[in-house]
Amino acid sequence: MSFMDFHIAMGHRSFGDLRKMLEAGMVNGIKIKDLAGTLPICRVCIEAKAVRKPFRESKSPHPTSYAQEVSSNVWGPASVESIGRKRYFVLFIDRYSHKTRVYFLHNKSDTFDAFQRYKAWVRVQRDSTIKILWSDRGGEYLGAEFGAHLEHSGTVRKLTTHDSPQSNGIAERAMGVHVSTARALLLQSRLPTRLWAEAIRFSVWLHNRQFTTSVPTLKTPLEIASGERPNLSAIQPWGSKILVKDLNAGKLQSRMREGRYLGPDEESLGVRVYWPEKRTVTVERFFFPSLAWARAIKLSTNPVFHARTKHIDIHFHFIRQTITSRDIQLIFCPTDYMVADVMTKPLGRVKFAEFRKSMGVLGPDEDKKSDARIEGEC
Repeated sequence: MSFMDFHIAMGHRSFGDLRKMLEAGMVNGIKIKDLAGTLPICRVCIEAKAVRKPFRESKSPHPTSYAQEVSSNVWGPASVESIGRKRYFVLFIDRYSHKTRVYFLHNKSDTFDAFQRYKAWVRVQRDSTIKILWSDRGGEYLGAEFGAHLEHSGTVRKLTTHDSPQSNGIAERAMGVHVSTARALLLQSRLPTRLWAEAIRFSVWLHNRQFTTSVPTLKTPLEIASGERPNLSAIQPWGSKILVKDLNAGKLQSRMREGRYLGPDEESLGVRVYWPEKRTVTVERFFFPSLAWARAIKLSTNPVFHARTKHIDIHFHFIRQTITSRDIQLIFCPTDYMVADVMTKPLGRVKFAEFRKSMGVLGPDEDKKSDARIEGEC
């Protein structure tokens, strides 16, 4: 896999971060052939990620356990509804590992319900409790029900001031990263914008398996949180074409259908697939890459042979074609006339002597008699 292909598959993450992640061995299953070369330039990143220079961030003590501090932020409304008819999403980021979870919402008022689901997940899956919640002063966080719940559970609320949203910079920055990544994925794949939620979901999945400078160790958020090193051997570019096995196909129908890859489904062992003709998303288990990587697609659709490829302009079946067109004729030759077999096959003594004589080649005894006859004549 080339560095550019890996960059595309990883949601257009910066080349510097990807190189550092691979050199440190943070993930398994990936081998890059041009890792040590000059960093390439990605036009999609230029279009999708143009931002201002960041504010200088003041360092605060890093948390020492999972869910000790959690940052949250809400984004929306989206200009179009997602396939699941959602217009908002909320992020919950563990400041210790920077592992992120995303929940999609119909309205901002659903933020409290999403927090309760996240809190239950932290308690059951990580055996921990949320001690500090960082957020802005949005109404979705300041509701009476939300405040009473935090007070009852012992969770301390930390709010930004009206003139310094940077105090919740982790969530603010993460929100910008995921939105710009989703924009890049949609531009690269040319899929409809109503798939923005699927692009955000995939961006979060990638973030949890990528290097981040926000933690003091050279580990991914997934490994810090669970001890599991990510395996990216099955990574595919988001939006790429894949072939999915059709279990309901008729006896004479194709056993494969072509869909678009939207990333792994974290609730099952399958992948999420978009069907353009139906405009739906399903989870499928059996799939194969249809045409791998954008560069291969461009080369295969171009009829011109390329010096960098292994295309060979040879007609491998030209003999069969010329026989069919009667340009040449093949005539059966019996074994008795195959004199050249004396040079290529082990023959019996009689047949060998016969073919040798037909070719005008003398045996050892005949060669001596011929020499004696020539001397007598002289």
